[in-house]
Amino acid sequence: ANIGFEGIEGDAIPIVLSRLGIACSAGSACASGSMEPSHVLIAMNAACGAVRFSLSRDNGEDDVDRVLEVLPAIIEKLRAVPSAGLCGRGAEHLHSGPGPSGTIADAHS
Repeated sequence: ANIGFEGIEGDAIPIVLSRLGIACSAGSACASGSMEPSHVLIAMNAACGAVRFSLSRDNGEDDVDRVLEVLPAIIEKLRAVPSAGLCGRGAEHLHSGPGPSGTIADAHS
């Protein structure tokens, strides 16, 4: 599934979710491995906040429920912090290790 989040840099979401043990990727499958956004997402004006979730036979409903549990708070936090992943501003500061309580990665609690 490819989901777009308006106004949020797509790279910020996978960074935060990976801290919570949730795997996803920014962009689209047709552009995976490329540093350039997908031409399809660009045409749809959705390249900036696109996040791709893939499921396998090893995933269950509990995995999907976990994403649905934490994702809304993460999106809300990213939109509330001016430089935390807003489209066009990058998410470089999110690349460091686990942060103190109250960081974006703790948005789910």
